[in-house]
Amino acid sequence: MADDGSTDETRQVVQSFGSPVRYHRLEGSRNGAAVARNAAMQMSQGDYIAFLDADDVWLPGKLAAQLRVLEANPEVSLCATDFGMWRQRADGSWPSPADAVPNAPPTTETNFPPTDPSRSGWLYTRLLLKTLVWTSTVMIRRNLYERLGDFREELRLGQDYEYWLRASHMTPIITIDAPYALYRKRPDSATAQWAPVNYELIAVRSAISHFGTTGPDGSRLSAKAVRRRIGTLHFNMAYNQLWSGAPHRALGAAIRAAYYRPGFWRTWAYVFACAAATAAAPLRTLIATRRV
Repeated sequence: MADDGSTDETRQVVQSFGSPVRYHRLEGSRNGAAVARNAAMQMSQGDYIAFLDADDVWLPGKLAAQLRVLEANPEVSLCATDFGMWRQRADGSWPSPADAVPNAPPTTETNFPPTDPSRSGWLYTRLLLKTLVWTSTVMIRRNLYERLGDFREELRLGQDYEYWLRASHMTPIITIDAPYALYRKRPDSATAQWAPVNYELIAVRSAISHFGTTGPDGSRLSAKAVRRRIGTLHFNMAYNQLWSGAPHRALGAAIRAAYYRPGFWRTWAYVFACAAATAAAPLRTLIATRRV
């Protein structure tokens, strides 16, 4: 377990499990998810590696189900699962995992777990278009990590998406069609913040530059599909930056979105909205200054 600056009793709780669990405190704090994951993988010694972020929860039976899948499919080196969203109630309390995922699989299940065909197989080209793999559901074989190497630590966000894109070009993926994990949705989580860098776009461009737009199974993305994906990522950035109070950054993203998706009317609406907000910003500053 890699501890990236916790301020609670994490050390004591982890060490209470004894020798099967190894604890490592990273120097400093807030080194980033990629640094913590790399440290944990480098410490690992088993044949399988599974990921669990601090905010999230595994449900009973997850690891056993994934082991059954991987042992039955030696050609597959990555197994993911479905997951549920875990949100706070209005009073600030958290529902129990059973209430958050009422359709969770029984812990006594011994049958082979069902798989999702839409998220299984050689997923590279499908992953380029959508983030189908969520990190806290993943289990990989150690030999896949040895081939892939580490997460890219310069990516503060999206380093997991970039990693699964690389992995999807090396191995088929099987996704269990059952929610074996909970994603805790918190307003202060890193993924809820609107970063000024389009990390998801970086991951997509990096994958295309290394592997192209054809998967190991021969599946191919059309140029139109790639342009649509890149345009959508630029549009998402424009949306996020505009509503986070950075219209100048939003304007550049909106213009790039319009270049890649000129037929998408919302893109042009955001170009004009961002341009208006950018032009109005100096005027608001001038008015505020004169009032002072």
